[in-house]
Amino acid sequence: MRIGIFGASGSIGGRTLDVIDMNRDKFEIVFLSAHGSEEKLAAAAERFLPACIALTDDKYKESASERARFDGLIDRIKNRCVGYNPTVIYGSDYYRELFCGGGNPFGIELAVVAVTGIYGLMPSYLALKSGVSLALANKEALVAGGGLITREAEANGADIFPIDSEHSAVSECLNGNARDSVRRLILTASGGAFRGYSAERLKTARAEDALKHPTWRMGRKVTVDSATLMNKGLEIIEAMRLFDMPEHKIDVLIHPESIVHSMVEFCDNTTMAMMSVPDMRIPVSRALGRCLEAYNERFARKEKEERSGGARAAFPDIYGGGLPANPSNTLDSGYVGERAVNSRNFSDSERNVGRLPNPSSALNLTATGALTFFEPDTERFPCLRIARDAARADGIMPAVLNAANELAAADFLEGRIGFTDIAERIESVLDGTENYEPKSIYDILDAGAEAARLYGELDRKTR
Repeated sequence: MRIGIFGASGSIGGRTLDVIDMNRDKFEIVFLSAHGSEEKLAAAAERFLPACIALTDDKYKESASERARFDGLIDRIKNRCVGYNPTVIYGSDYYRELFCGGGNPFGIELAVVAVTGIYGLMPSYLALKSGVSLALANKEALVAGGGLITREAEANGADIFPIDSEHSAVSECLNGNARDSVRRLILTASGGAFRGYSAERLKTARAEDALKHPTWRMGRKVTVDSATLMNKGLEIIEAMRLFDMPEHKIDVLIHPESIVHSMVEFCDNTTMAMMSVPDMRIPVSRALGRCLEAYNERFARKEKEERSGGARAAFPDIYGGGLPANPSNTLDSGYVGERAVNSRNFSDSERNVGRLPNPSSALNLTATGALTFFEPDTERFPCLRIARDAARADGIMPAVLNAANELAAADFLEGRIGFTDIAERIESVLDGTENYEPKSIYDILDAGAEAARLYGELDRKTR
């Protein structure tokens, strides 16, 4: 399977490279991008030899001297790797050359979107428009793009596989269960660096302290979102899009140990949880594995239909269990008990496809100790409440929420505003916005620009 990694030099991009490195017989990287990390991008290019690489900061498009420095790095790789001659793209509109007019010149079959913030929206949208499935680590694309993103996937036969640990866990727990059997989804949150801070102490909380996450190693912006609980608010909206679940059926629990990544409660009063060590290489491997499994299933189904003259097979493969593809396995095998039961608990595939080896560690429950859970405090951390309000309003409001949060988080990281100012700024921008239903991707971009204008006015008033 041919992979494109958007944001290869970041936290998720690096972990994706690690997983693919252990599964080179299954994946070929054909595209890598980074915003400005030249050395990291060049090192990844030499390691995997993609057909196309991109530096997405516009300074490379505008300055010959900036380009020359990176060109020199690539020339040295060419000298060491005889015959390697990649296409190099510069600038923030790089995605147009990848998915121009619905095309796909480099043959990307799965786009791993790991860029930060709203910059993931257009590559995600255009990839889906070209029929390319997504392994999505960028939650902002779904939060802001909403139905425009999911409808594009459905219209073009593409899939969206979540990389966020919470949504990956929900996918595991939902697999094989009927929609109407689900009572609620439960997303877990570490609580971030400030979960033990009093309301008074939060007023003087500093960016450098927010970045000291107790369990996860992540990018700067998402680590701040974890501290404000906005990350969990965005994940509620993302779960609504991914699983077609209403906001009131998605709950959040603080779970400091970050071992249980999410849970699903069913109508029979059972709860299924997914547990692992807090290592993003696990959900990355599951997203890649699910995509590979879906790809193989489609290929097998197509072969079956061709062999039967175009007619559908009588017993199609069912992902994750269900009826066996060949009923005689249970009816005529001579086994009435154990084999008949067990055959329904495993995939019909003859070999493992969807679960990939990765460099993480197995969970040792005896060493883990107690697992604790408690309700989030939306008085101290109002961003979660604000995000829920935007989710219920829907329309353009999630896009505005996302834009305002990106601006406020950036200001906090730069020391321009305090921690408690983040929620106040976001809520003020939302209060100043009239809701409407976006009709195109450009409505989403316009809403972000208008949110930035409102934020700027607020900023000038408070200086």
